[in-house]
Amino acid sequence: MDFCCAIPSDHQAIAALHIKASQEAYAGILPNHYLMDILPEIKSKLWEARVGNGFDRKLIHLLLAKEGTTLAGFACFNFNEETEFGTYLHNLYVDSDYRRNGVARRLLSKSLISLPVERIELPVHLCTYTNNFRARLFYENLKGQVIQQNVNMIKDLHEISVTRYQWPSARFLYNALATNDL
Repeated sequence: MDFCCAIPSDHQAIAALHIKASQEAYAGILPNHYLMDILPEIKSKLWEARVGNGFDRKLIHLLLAKEGTTLAGFACFNFNEETEFGTYLHNLYVDSDYRRNGVARRLLSKSLISLPVERIELPVHLCTYTNNFRARLFYENLKGQVIQQNVNMIKDLHEISVTRYQWPSARFLYNALATNDL
C-alpha cells in the first residue's frame, strides 16, 4: 500500500470512492433515493471544486492510499471549516475491498504525521451520522470524545442525527492509533 498526497487529476477517483463508500455505509441511514440519485452529483461536484482545478494545501490536506493504481482510501482534513472545534477531519473513507486490513488506521496515522506542524497540538474533530455504528465504534476505540449531537437536514430530504467527535490534539489521536489494535 502506497500513501501519497492527492493531485488534481485524482478528483474523479476520489469522488467515485466517496460515492461508493457512502452508498454502502449509509444504506438504511439515508434514503435510497438520495444515495442513488442525488449524492453522486453532489460528491462529483464537491471533488471537482475541491481538487479538480488544483487546491490550496494551506486549506486542505488530502492523503490517498493506493494499491497500484487503485484508490483504496483517502483522508481529507479541511483547515478552514468549523475551526472553533480544531482541525476538521472532513472525510475518511476506505473502499470495502480494503476494509479490515488496517488501511483506515494507516491512512489516518500518515495523514496526522504529515499535517502542518502548527496543527499538531490543535484539537481534531469530525462528524459522523449517529446511526453509523461501525464508524462510531472506530472513533470511540481511538478515544474520541462525543462533544456534540445535532439534527441536520440532508438536501431538504429529512432530518438526520449527527455526532461530533473530538480529540485533544492531532498528537493525541496519532498516539491512540499507535497504541490501539482495532
